[in-house]
Amino acid sequence: MNNIKNEENRKCIIQAIEKCINLGRNKFVIYTYGDLGKYTEKILREEYHLLPEYRIDNYKSDGKSILTLDEAAEQKNHEVVFLICSDNRKVFYEIRSAIYSKMREMFIVDIFEDRATNIFALEDALQKINTYVGELEYE
Repeated sequence: MNNIKNEENRKCIIQAIEKCINLGRNKFVIYTYGDLGKYTEKILREEYHLLPEYRIDNYKSDGKSILTLDEAAEQKNHEVVFLICSDNRKVFYEIRSAIYSKMREMFIVDIFEDRATNIFALEDALQKINTYVGELEYE
């Protein structure tokens, strides 16, 4: 990640964490545990002196500190905040629908929701432009 991207990510992560802490929530679960999940954990540890209760990643699960979503659903999760730490547009909906279906009653914070939503809005607009330009070519 370049420095600008890191600063943007840092701002989003800190804003989400501080909102939770201001609501009296300071127990976190990181979902998913890719680059942004690891970066979120680093900020939790270095800035707030907090460690996540555990991490969720179906592909990196060790059954202890990194759980699958199914394993996480079996935990006592009533006091934790699930931080969605992915802005990967290729799996944007899959990641979110999976956690919302498993953790319906839980406190879930989507750190990068606005960014991913903006990406999809832009892609949709570009697709409409391409369709319109294609229609003009055949007239």
